[in-house]
Amino acid sequence: MSDGASAIIAVIVLSGLVIYFGWFFRRSKSVLEHWAARSRFQIVHSELRWLFQGPFTGWSCKGQTVYRVKVRDSRGQERLGWVLCGGIWAGLLSDQVRVEWDETQTGASKAGNQRAIIILVACVILFLTATLVSERTFKWILNGFAVGCLVFALYCIFQIERSDLRLDKSRKQAEIWKSKIRSVADTTESPDKDLTFDEFCEFEDDKILDEVVTELERMPSGQRHLKKAYEIVTRRTSKTTT
Repeated sequence: MSDGASAIIAVIVLSGLVIYFGWFFRRSKSVLEHWAARSRFQIVHSELRWLFQGPFTGWSCKGQTVYRVKVRDSRGQERLGWVLCGGIWAGLLSDQVRVEWDETQTGASKAGNQRAIIILVACVILFLTATLVSERTFKWILNGFAVGCLVFALYCIFQIERSDLRLDKSRKQAEIWKSKIRSVADTTESPDKDLTFDEFCEFEDDKILDEVVTELERMPSGQRHLKKAYEIVTRRTSKTTT
């Protein structure tokens, strides 16, 4: 094959790769944005994850993407979670989306730890297999692959444990807010009909909750209603932002 023909083939291959990856990333972002629009979320921050993918570590298939997201709903409340874009078979040709929120990841974290343990077991099997193989090159390949799997498994376990610590810290902070509000308010009916009082204290922004407690303390005794204080704070906040 002539140098000219090789150059043409190389240009075609590179052009194809550029077009494919350009489409891949645009399509991935589009699936995420369409999901947010359908769910009436505003995306505050999104980050495409390749290595540690939260509860989807070890589950995402080729052609799927995982985002770490922070979104704001129609009530102004912010949530953190993981979004898996694309289907198992069709990849990003599908609009399928799966979401795992941080506040509901206890089971997901356990599943992530189980997958990491499976990877560690696989490392041991690879090491044992390498000791039985006589071919030196193949043995080095197996050992190298096992070491890579081991590092990845340890990294996953570290990230999962760190995620669990953040979740535990969030829940402890929610307990503090519940105690503060109950010590001041005469009624603790949740301002959001879709959330219980406990969920409201866990999901609402700390700054808003602090202002709500201050507003409750200003109200006359016997008229300190959580719902009313929250309405005053959100009304005041919306005025300052416009």
